[in-house]
Amino acid sequence: MKNPLREITEARLLKPEEAPVAAGSYDVQVSKEHYHTQTIPQVQIVQGETTSLNIQLLAMPGALQVMVYSEGLPLPEATVSIEALGLSQQTGDEGTVFWASVNTGTYNVSATHPGKQPMTLPFTINPDQTSVLTFDLNNE
Repeated sequence: MKNPLREITEARLLKPEEAPVAAGSYDVQVSKEHYHTQTIPQVQIVQGETTSLNIQLLAMPGALQVMVYSEGLPLPEATVSIEALGLSQQTGDEGTVFWASVNTGTYNVSATHPGKQPMTLPFTINPDQTSVLTFDLNNE
């Protein structure tokens, strides 16, 4: 028989008398929006003792769409890169690149094209959504 699952939606310190849990073995599931859910199996609860868990949730990746323009028109064959992640890709005919899975965080994103001023912008990739960044490169 599987032990009951105790769902935690917000962590805070509790005294044992504030949230008594019967002694036994539990599977503990921790979840938060935009993070991967984690289940810790067979957590032993001992009557009269405090049980602590150290849990780190991993953020879900985000997607990134970059649009590169010059003088208001899409710029094909521009190179878009995120050096910190080792990502680099050339824009297609519509001046865009798309990465479906990028670790969340803030990165310097660069766009270059022969004959155009290169540009680098800091940009934040948010978890579990598509972020959009637009460059407008000027002539050198």
